[in-house]
Amino acid sequence: MSSVAMALVLGLPLCVVARSLIEVWLGKAMAPPLTLVLYLSLYSFFNAVLTPIAAFFTGIEWVGSQAVLAIVNALVTVLLGIALIERIHLPGMGAAMAVGMFVNGVGQYWLVWKLYARKKMKRTVQ
Repeated sequence: MSSVAMALVLGLPLCVVARSLIEVWLGKAMAPPLTLVLYLSLYSFFNAVLTPIAAFFTGIEWVGSQAVLAIVNALVTVLLGIALIERIHLPGMGAAMAVGMFVNGVGQYWLVWKLYARKKMKRTVQ
């Protein structure tokens, strides 16, 4: 939960001022579209939520499942990125990254459910 709290405490204010900071730092021509900033902020939030769960699964040696989720995440991100970048340009890649990480989150939720169901089944059998 601390990673989620830090993502909110640091990420939300940064999301709000990111475009302005980049304009001051690099000039108005280099400032990204607001939608790109929002998509990348969403991606960062998903990453903050999912990284501790992934570390847990690595710790209990469910690495194979993590590898499958990483491949699915990569496929979704690349294929959706190719499709969206033609339609909405650079923000499309940010959207693809956020969607790919969300898909990864759905997979990790399923793994947590699977682990919980396995423990519950062991308790009822004993």
